[in-house]
Amino acid sequence: MDENVKYAVELVLGKRKEYYFNLWLVWKCKVVQNYKYIFATDSGLMIEATYNGDADELYVDMYRKEHKETIKEFVKRA
Repeated sequence: MDENVKYAVELVLGKRKEYYFNLWLVWKCKVVQNYKYIFATDSGLMIEATYNGDADELYVDMYRKEHKETIKEFVKRA
């Protein structure tokens, strides 16, 4: 399953002309007949792949980090 999902994600990335050097599997979870995968690339793209076992379908969503800000003086509130 893992290699098939990775191959499908690589196909989607190629169709969208998203360029990257590395594709990492960051997280995976199986619940009943469904799987959820989180992939990351070195180009800042995060890919969420969900396999629906009932319908035998794979859904691929992509996200890109737009902003990162460090807050040094963080105050906890009760």
